[in-house]
Amino acid sequence: MSIPNIHSHFRILVCFLLFIVYLSFPSSSLAGSEFSTEFNSDYQISLDGITQVTHEISITNLLSHIYTTEYTVLVSSPNIQDVVVSQDDQTIDSITQSNDRTTTITLKNLIPVIGQGQTSTLKISYTTSDIAEILGKTRSINIPRLTKANEASKYSRTIRVPASLGAPSAQYPESSSITTDEGPQESILTYHGHPGKSLTILFGQSEYYQLDLIYQITNPTLSPGPTEIALPPDTPYQTVILNSITPAPTRVHRDLDGNWLASYNLDPNQTLEIDASLYLEVFPLPQSNSTLTNAKALTKEQEFWEAKDSVITELADKLGTPENIYNYLTTNLTYDYSRLSTPSRLGASAALTNQSSALCTEYTDSFITLTRALNIPAREVQGYAYTGSGNLRPLGVATADVLHTWPEYYSEKDSTWVQVDPTWGHTTGGIDYFHKLDFNHLAFAIHGQESSYPLPAGAYKKDPALSTITVTLTNELPEKIENLVETQQDGETIIKNLGNTSIVDPVHGYLPPYGELLIADSAFVSPDLVPNLYPWLLLTLIIVIVFTLIHRKKKSTSR
Repeated sequence: MSIPNIHSHFRILVCFLLFIVYLSFPSSSLAGSEFSTEFNSDYQISLDGITQVTHEISITNLLSHIYTTEYTVLVSSPNIQDVVVSQDDQTIDSITQSNDRTTTITLKNLIPVIGQGQTSTLKISYTTSDIAEILGKTRSINIPRLTKANEASKYSRTIRVPASLGAPSAQYPESSSITTDEGPQESILTYHGHPGKSLTILFGQSEYYQLDLIYQITNPTLSPGPTEIALPPDTPYQTVILNSITPAPTRVHRDLDGNWLASYNLDPNQTLEIDASLYLEVFPLPQSNSTLTNAKALTKEQEFWEAKDSVITELADKLGTPENIYNYLTTNLTYDYSRLSTPSRLGASAALTNQSSALCTEYTDSFITLTRALNIPAREVQGYAYTGSGNLRPLGVATADVLHTWPEYYSEKDSTWVQVDPTWGHTTGGIDYFHKLDFNHLAFAIHGQESSYPLPAGAYKKDPALSTITVTLTNELPEKIENLVETQQDGETIIKNLGNTSIVDPVHGYLPPYGELLIADSAFVSPDLVPNLYPWLLLTLIIVIVFTLIHRKKKSTSR
């Protein structure tokens, strides 16, 4: 299998569309008072990612004079093949129509099934490549919710995957059962109920990526000056290996949001091109806890985050929780593909006022603002959203270095940052990106203290059309090298991390690669100096004793 290369562009922060299958039924044809329905869906997924989908829908007449004459299936992907439909095991004709993003399958002239209590069974099957996503060594299976399944009296879904994939590393919601069929060597996951929920099943613990980044920075002034760039940082969802960076920075420090900021000193009018090679290990669930020390700063109002606006606060109080905010945004905001050619960041207030014209920035800013209005810390993550299928990209984007943005909020219950993606939650027709993320989100920069700083990789260039980001799936990571070095300079102890990965030192704390700490020697007492301190310690002790005795004598005399 070839490993794909993906190039992405910064100035346009757009969000990728996941085209996955869901069912849509005409409201007039299956009214709840006229029919009773049962849904049984089967998804057989092969190692190459092709899924054989079979929907079996049993429709029972509740009235004697009304019966079903037409049925429609809407598939949110143009990649539907081998469509076969039947009614009561008798093959019938269907009309299939596709556009850029969806396929509609219409079953017309159904055989009349007349009489109260009479049941007709429809079966619709097809193949698609949009349910199972194969990255390097991981599999992500996303089964969207059925739009009318909440009206069904019974609802079940069966997912069949090759047994060689092993046990799922994560799933939401939890399956009702997992069994093994020794014949075809399949693992069978069964889900009963959950009519309003999509299904996500992940196989594999993490995914590996190699990043090749180009930064072009300039000092336009007539005097020397420092500047800095943001490197992809460690987060609870990713660990970073800084394989190389040329030229090397003077140092790298971590800011209050956890960003890795690499410093450079530029001469007057100097332009510098920096090449950085990094490896990322990405996880779908947080791997570490986070201590929150600046909660107040992460709940205040900022540009694009109008958390004190009366309309915002009223809506936030009504919603009450981050999950309700997520559900509100995925339901009420509409992704506006027409804005992709001329995107601009509108801010939360404008996005919630005009809910029909949103990009990923509006979903993210709205989530952060509403969450902050509840006094819950929230931040923006800018980065790269990797997709293994070209069908998952919005159409008409011809620029390079397209980035994605998504929010995160701090969970006091779990003591960690929780990343969510309401944009993809909407564009996928309801795939759950609240309770878990995936292997696809690579963080480049985090905005909490400020809404727009630091700029992520992809933003440091003269030519907007220049591609400065290359993301490649890889099967292995280079060896992590830890190298903490102490040197002496001008009466100070300098502690440097000369390795390629961050170091959490029990004494000195967190140091990213090229990070350093300056510690005044006077703050420490060398063991070699202890013997020379004995006379001074003895003299201090004598003075304290004499002072105490004099003080007590004065007290006794006064009595």
